[in-house]
Amino acid sequence: MSQRWLPFWILVAGYALFLAYAFPGFMSSDSLLQHSEAQLGTYSNWHPPAMAALWRLVEHAVHGPAAMLILQSAAFVAGAYRLLRRQLAGVPAAACTIGILLFPPVLAAMAVIWKDSQMTGYLLLGASLILDADVRCRIAGVACLALASAMRDNAPAATLPLLLVWNSPRGWWQRVAIGISLWIAITACAFGINRALTTEDRHLWHSAVASQDIVGILHYDQRSDAECEQLLLGTPLKIHHHIARSQLFDPQNWYAVMNGPGRLFDYPEDDAKRAAMLRAWKQLVAESPGDYLHVRLRIFMEVLGLSRKPLFAAVWHTRRESWADPPDVPLRPTQEAIGEALDWIAAHGLVFRPYLYFFGAIGLLVARRRDRWMVALLASALVYELTFFPFAASADVRYSLWLMTIAVIVAILAIAKVVVRRRATK
Repeated sequence: MSQRWLPFWILVAGYALFLAYAFPGFMSSDSLLQHSEAQLGTYSNWHPPAMAALWRLVEHAVHGPAAMLILQSAAFVAGAYRLLRRQLAGVPAAACTIGILLFPPVLAAMAVIWKDSQMTGYLLLGASLILDADVRCRIAGVACLALASAMRDNAPAATLPLLLVWNSPRGWWQRVAIGISLWIAITACAFGINRALTTEDRHLWHSAVASQDIVGILHYDQRSDAECEQLLLGTPLKIHHHIARSQLFDPQNWYAVMNGPGRLFDYPEDDAKRAAMLRAWKQLVAESPGDYLHVRLRIFMEVLGLSRKPLFAAVWHTRRESWADPPDVPLRPTQEAIGEALDWIAAHGLVFRPYLYFFGAIGLLVARRRDRWMVALLASALVYELTFFPFAASADVRYSLWLMTIAVIVAILAIAKVVVRRRATK
């Protein structure tokens, strides 16, 4: 085998191992919702419609999740390899790329058709292209970052630090000006496309974030039923006794607040009910800011895995491809064995705990503060993760996929740089 082609064959062999577990792509309830919208061609904004529209486009070539799996994972592999090649030779860069793809928390998320996985793949490829000396590659990188921005509402928090490393021969001020201008353009484009595609407004903030905050603040505030009734007047309130003591607040998941026989609220289906939810939220935040911050901190701690609770939705390996499929479609033996291993690692190890990567990224940011592009990558991951403090309604491990990926890549690059420097001084 030619040494020139060895990195390519390492990538091919490693990618085949990934597909042995992931193919044709696992589907959660979120995935099934977006797939059904892709098939119908009608898009709600419960998830950014751009992903469902993209799925509808690739459905013309391959039905089901397989094409979306290839898109997100191929972008991930290409982006990771290009970034690692900035410091490593071809063979070690290829080996490390596959090692990251098969790293348990990355493998578990990249095997599922999620907006988080799509976003991470396009962000990684875009980041690697933005740093290229060829202007055509940088333009392609901006396009990838625009696509990533359309995959999640908080993705622009990740793209801004990456765009600020735009190469400019005239100094830092021009680089910053170009980066901010590009960020505004692609963010406006992503939000505009999602708004134009939306045919059903699901009012995610009112239904998930606001309801979770209200239940959480009441959990700590412990108001009387009469006070709660007055506060929640006009909202779609379902229970009228022991409202503040309903025990519905779960910092890992908002779902029980709005669903099930013991739910606190129905979904706010008209403007008057949504206005009442907003009014109640504002009043609670204004009157009990300490409790609000406590609620947000509790949720963010769960996002980072900083509790003794089992992680929420760490591994997902369901083979359903539509709502019509039974929920227990059997896995292939390879999938079942790897899935059980991932379940065990998530339950007993620390590698799935996002706080390791959060604090590790902060340490790397300090250590590599002179490497502008490494700082940009780490800042992108950290700023993105911090957006879950005010906006997360649940604590899925997949939310931290971008953080985990960047922390591992930069750690490898930092170690490689130290090794090269030490060898040069001998």
